[in-house]
Amino acid sequence: MHQRYPWDWFATLTFAREGITPAGAQYWFRRYLDDAGRAGASVPYAFRADEYGPLYGRYHLHALVGNVSHLQIYCGGRLPRGEWGRPCCWLHRWPCGHARIYAYDPQRGAQYYLSKYLVKTLANWELIGFETENLVFRAN
Repeated sequence: MHQRYPWDWFATLTFAREGITPAGAQYWFRRYLDDAGRAGASVPYAFRADEYGPLYGRYHLHALVGNVSHLQIYCGGRLPRGEWGRPCCWLHRWPCGHARIYAYDPQRGAQYYLSKYLVKTLANWELIGFETENLVFRAN
């Protein structure tokens, strides 16, 4: 899949607020992708898998995201504890809690990033933005 739809990021996005529902998590993730689409030159696409964390039981998302290589992952700064949703970079722009975003490594492949989430009892998973009319591909 990476040959045709190259991934750029692997992200883990958490929710600071307890009680987030799967529908609420999907809403916030899609809103985040929509913001990325408005900020860039192309519409992002993603694979998203959700789970409840083993430590505190908090709902969080894992995602591979493509068409975002032109967006700055991290600004190099640190936000004060409990702050998020700042427009300085995409790590800090996640409006719901803590985020971790890494550049995708094609040598490892998508199975490296997501296989452990697909075999767990997930709350949900989804492919987003793969409608042909929305995709804008980078030149190789």
